[in-house]
Amino acid sequence: MQGNFNICAHDSCTACSACQSICHKHAITMITNDEGFQYPYINEDSCVECGLCIKTCPSNKELDVTSSYPQQPYLAWINDDEVRLDSSSGGIFTALARYVISQGGVVCGAAYDDDMTVRHRIVDNENDLIHLRGSKYVQSITEGIFSDIKVYLNKGVMVYFVGTPCQVAGLKSFLKKKYDNLLTSDLICHGVPSGNLFKEQIKYFERKVGKKIVDVKFRAKKRFGQGCDIQIITNTGANKFFCAELVPYFNGFWKNITLRESCYKCQYASLHREGDITLADFWLVKKCFPDVRTSKGTSLVFVNSIIGENIFMKLANSGDVYIREATIEQALLGQGQLKSPVPRPIERDEYKRYLDFEKYCNGLLKNSLGYKIKMHLRNAIKVLILFKYWK
Repeated sequence: MQGNFNICAHDSCTACSACQSICHKHAITMITNDEGFQYPYINEDSCVECGLCIKTCPSNKELDVTSSYPQQPYLAWINDDEVRLDSSSGGIFTALARYVISQGGVVCGAAYDDDMTVRHRIVDNENDLIHLRGSKYVQSITEGIFSDIKVYLNKGVMVYFVGTPCQVAGLKSFLKKKYDNLLTSDLICHGVPSGNLFKEQIKYFERKVGKKIVDVKFRAKKRFGQGCDIQIITNTGANKFFCAELVPYFNGFWKNITLRESCYKCQYASLHREGDITLADFWLVKKCFPDVRTSKGTSLVFVNSIIGENIFMKLANSGDVYIREATIEQALLGQGQLKSPVPRPIERDEYKRYLDFEKYCNGLLKNSLGYKIKMHLRNAIKVLILFKYWK
């Protein structure tokens, strides 16, 4: 029993790592393939063919859509402007995380490590939440983290886990039972690009600025407010901004060209949510709430369970967060992944290896000179008219 295809179908594997975490014989290793995506590899010398990995894999299970709990969407943001401005959307993650830590709990979310690999990390204090804040736009490695979470839960420690729906599903499947001290948030996910490609983008940035990159903010608000503007931070503290549409990594992500194969058939791209609370941007919020100022960031929040409602309402009643009820129809306006997965473009076939980033940059995603001028002109106008202060 060996290879990638024994646990679930190759194009269904999300790399949630539930199979690797559940294996008592440690026979499963997550291996990065040529495209930069992780897949489970089974060591036939250690495997006893118990089938536990197959039973645990959420991709092999039918989704339970029988929950009778009424989903309620909200427009929301944290009432801490510093955190709100530093967050990708409205900062609700930080508000929830602060609450859990105040209860003696821990928070698990995605963070960059020293070589800019994105991994899930557990933190137990507010100061470290800064590492988990912000959209990473690359698949986070969860290998080994589910077992650590289970240890905390069994000790009675409250745990707040935040990840993509497939990661939340993986955690729940690994745990096998419900824990009253577990709070989960899933994200409305567009899809996850190649980790190798992200590393090549970092190298490209480093060659461009001549310094080591220690942080990338895909949703920086300093120039234009909430939206998609990329800020890189070097080891000297220097900052540089890039137009997101002209960054090859983000361009490929947004055009669905560089996503994991499972993203094109994602079973979680629907109103059925895996987390107790769903977090996202409230795109097109102005169409629903014309009086709202969006430059500091706005969140779309779905409350999907009793524990989610209890905690979220505590934050609202305490004044830590601002909320307004929305309708399902309003929430659906700017969130296509609540209806279906992103389509798989034909161009995806042409990018099966990312070994030559310069060639990639000058290939399919190369934009015309006119397009580049248009993007730079648009951004210059936004700065001149102080766009972020009145949007």
